[in-house]
Amino acid sequence: MVPLMWKPWRVLVVAAAAVLVLTTPAYAATEKQPIKGTLRLHSEPEAIVAIRDSDDAGSPCAGWSQAGYGDLDEGAQVVVENAKGAVVGVGRLSPGRSANVTAVGNGKSSDCFFTFTVKVPDSPSYGVTIGDRGTYTAKRRVLQKNGWKLALQIP
Repeated sequence: MVPLMWKPWRVLVVAAAAVLVLTTPAYAATEKQPIKGTLRLHSEPEAIVAIRDSDDAGSPCAGWSQAGYGDLDEGAQVVVENAKGAVVGVGRLSPGRSANVTAVGNGKSSDCFFTFTVKVPDSPSYGVTIGDRGTYTAKRRVLQKNGWKLALQIP
């Protein structure tokens, strides 16, 4: 049996090959980043037919489905696509909470806020779709600048 003899240059070649394999995108770990979003719905008094006197700030939202927001409620799916259009994350809307409740004439104007979190892999941009409202595009650099927080509003 012939003993294996390691020469310094062989060790260097093996180490360089290991670094190359571990830093190649196919082998690199893909850590996911959570996008933390807020969806704000706004209404005028005549649009929300079921706002009750008990619907004060912080209470659960009520009456929004009659105002044309039936696709945006607790549990509604939030789908995130990468820049190539592939789905990379799915989440759900939290229960909505009333805010900015204002008496206007005989009615109330109100906002309803939902939150969501979706973990996504790295991409230059993301498409976020909630309900039947189309897709909002967010650039990675803007999300990073904003601490991976996304604020959406539907009037």
